[in-house]
Amino acid sequence: LHAEELNPYIDFDRSPFYVQNKTEAWMHPVVEQNGLQVTLPRRAGLSSFGATGSNAHLLLEEYVGPPRNIEQQDRNENQRVTRTAVPLSAKNAERLRAYAERLLDYLLQGKKTGKIEERITAQQPLVNHVKERLEAALCGYLARILFVRDELIETGVPWGDYGVEPVHFGLL
Repeated sequence: LHAEELNPYIDFDRSPFYVQNKTEAWMHPVVEQNGLQVTLPRRAGLSSFGATGSNAHLLLEEYVGPPRNIEQQDRNENQRVTRTAVPLSAKNAERLRAYAERLLDYLLQGKKTGKIEERITAQQPLVNHVKERLEAALCGYLARILFVRDELIETGVPWGDYGVEPVHFGLL
C-alpha cells in the first residue's frame, strides 16, 4: 500500500531489505558465515504511518526454540505437557512477584488435590457451548462475505475450501 515508488535514497539492491508488495511464501534467510550455510530466523519490520502524524514501528523475529532430543519429545508427548503463557500485570515488581507466587501456589495446590481437573471438567459444557456459538457466528460472517445463506457454510469445512485464506481474515 502506497509503496509503488521506492525511496531513491535507499539502495535496496545492496541491502538485505525489500518492500513486500505481493503475497508469497516467507522463506527462512540463509547466509554464509565462515564458509557455512546458516539458516536465520525470519524477521520483519512493520511500519504504520498515521494521517495525523502518529507513527509506529515494530520489529518482529521468529522464535526458534532450543533443539529437542527425541527422548524428551516422546516423554512430553506421552505426558501431554502443555505450556501456556499467562500475562500478569501489577503496579510494581514487588506486587508482580507476589501475584506470580499466588498463582503458582494456587496451581500447585490444585494439582495436588485434583481440583484443577475437576474445575476443567465442570467448565467443559460451557466451553463446548461457547465454541459452538463462536463457530456459528464465524460461519455467518463467512456466509455474508460470500453472499450466500448461512446454512450453506459447514462448520467442519476448512475456509480454504470456500476460497478464503488466512490472509483474508482481516476482512472479518
